[in-house]
Amino acid sequence: MFSDRRDAGAQLAERLGDLLRDDPVLLAIPRGGVVVAYEVAKRRGVPVDVIVIRKIGHPGNEEYAIGAVSATSTFIHPVHSRGVPQEYIDRQIAARQREAQDRYRELRGDKPPLDLRGKTAVLVDDGVATGSTMIMAIMVVRGMGARRVAVAVPVAPPDAVRQLEEVADEVVCLLQPEGFMAIGQFYRDFQQVPTQEARRLLEEL
Repeated sequence: MFSDRRDAGAQLAERLGDLLRDDPVLLAIPRGGVVVAYEVAKRRGVPVDVIVIRKIGHPGNEEYAIGAVSATSTFIHPVHSRGVPQEYIDRQIAARQREAQDRYRELRGDKPPLDLRGKTAVLVDDGVATGSTMIMAIMVVRGMGARRVAVAVPVAPPDAVRQLEEVADEVVCLLQPEGFMAIGQFYRDFQQVPTQEARRLLEEL
């Protein structure tokens, strides 16, 4: 149990020693992940950016992701997107990427995204429930030129961790409870993080 996201980030920082020795960049998934990453960065002196992920749903079922985008990168799953018209994919990429770019600017202003080429990109969030968004984030970040892509979270169910381990180079997860129902059950304080607070923390680093 964590008292709040700051406590979770402080504990996570203690477990990331080896991972943060190899030219790392923390990529916080807004908004809760920003608080966790802030605490890691403050203690370990590593650079932080945010990664805004928007999924692209199948035209026949929006919940079934065929790909995802960030503000600067795109990943389309070669199997999940089979049979989907290219026109639909192109239209969705353009729309979702605009959303990601707008959200990125809300949090980072005019700062350009950090260059991930040759870096160890460490995706940070306040927890993982199913792993589907994080898996898409891993694939998008690989397309941004990161040499290694890792995941660091305070809590996730064991089956989600196993799925992440199949696609990430490394996964650090402090708690893997069998009785997982929701991320918030492992925090005493799990209030939403306002956009202004996330932006303020990022500006402090």
